Amino acid sequence: MAEEKNIPQGEKIPAILSFHEYEKTAVGQWGIKIVFLLIFLGLIQLPLFLVSNEIDNRQSRENLVTEELAKKWGGNQIVTAPLVQLKEGNFMRPETLEVKAEATPQIRYRGIYSIVLYTSQLRFTATFTGTENMASLLIKCSDLDGVASAKVMLNGKELALQDCDDSNYLSFALPAGISGEQTCNITLELKGSKSLKIIPVARRNTIDISGTWGSPSFDGKTLPLTREVQKDHFTAQWQCDHFTPQFKMVTNLGDLKDEQANGVNFMMPVSPYVQSNRLLHYATLFVSIFFFTLLLTEKIIKTQMLPLQYLVAAGAPVLFYLMVLAFSEQMGFACGYWVAAAVVTVLIAFYSHQIFDRKGTASILGLLTLAGYGLNYLLLQMEEMALFTGTIILAVMLAFLMAITGKLNRKKA
Repeated sequence: MAEEKNIPQGEKIPAILSFHEYEKTAVGQWGIKIVFLLIFLGLIQLPLFLVSNEIDNRQSRENLVTEELAKKWGGNQIVTAPLVQLKEGNFMRPETLEVKAEATPQIRYRGIYSIVLYTSQLRFTATFTGTENMASLLIKCSDLDGVASAKVMLNGKELALQDCDDSNYLSFALPAGISGEQTCNITLELKGSKSLKIIPVARRNTIDISGTWGSPSFDGKTLPLTREVQKDHFTAQWQCDHFTPQFKMVTNLGDLKDEQANGVNFMMPVSPYVQSNRLLHYATLFVSIFFFTLLLTEKIIKTQMLPLQYLVAAGAPVLFYLMVLAFSEQMGFACGYWVAAAVVTVLIAFYSHQIFDRKGTASILGLLTLAGYGLNYLLLQMEEMALFTGTIILAVMLAFLMAITGKLNRKKA
């Protein structure tokens, strides 16, 4: 780089300078270098895009593997029971329904991918008024392959399973000539994955779901009336009473939608791919701050960097995002993140020592890099407060930079 040319104080700068003359001025050197850094920042978007694309590919692969496991075990289960099919083809709802469901989730692995599978036992107690035109009692599960066993008792007598035209339903034959109030008890052994939900089909419904899982997410049309979540166990209860004029005791299947279900999702720890995608949103900002830090360092210690050195140095923070993805698949996101941060910190400190030939400068740049990754990790964990906290951090950094750079253009007397 050409030697910096200082214009004597009081002497006017010529109105038109050649590029060679402009390059020799302090303003010219900074301007040209900033243009180079902006170009490099644009070029860096390509490897960042490739990392983002790889994250999407790995996430798609994870979804395919988990769907395959779910098909072999049982998918997301939404249970609709019981419904009484009338001879004319419509369906009658129970007057009251009590459901007690106990789930035992577990994590199953296929290679580096994992999914929550569960076994459950559901007990239904329903009451309805018997009529002459009742044909059968129906139970619907969103994935019948997950039904291990089903037992239906009507007033103490077991009902026989029969063929059903609809492959999503289990049908049980009702005895002829029943009348008066009837009590139906159903015991269902069910396997599924990720979620378990119940559609409240009766006029009055009480749904209790419990399980040995410490991170449930309660979901559905309504929130649970009561809930308790412990480290490795949860309980929740819904009470749903239908007194609206739109509610019909005799209905058709089109009136019963999955959106009406209440239940629980068995949440996994956040996927490393989701975390890596969120992390990548900060990449351009982090690399920009990294470039500016190097630019400020060379100005302070008066050791100029070549454009090629800027480009090579930028490889470390860009490689960080690929390392996080690779390491987090094997050891979890938190551990993978800090291992990648440590490797990149060492690389930047080593290369800074090569450029500036000062151990102190290299150590400071290494510590600043590690502190930057620490703040980035903190923002990832905050989620809802990330924007607020990040804005404050940027404001403090800007004030610090203003204090440092505000007097760079002044000359010593």
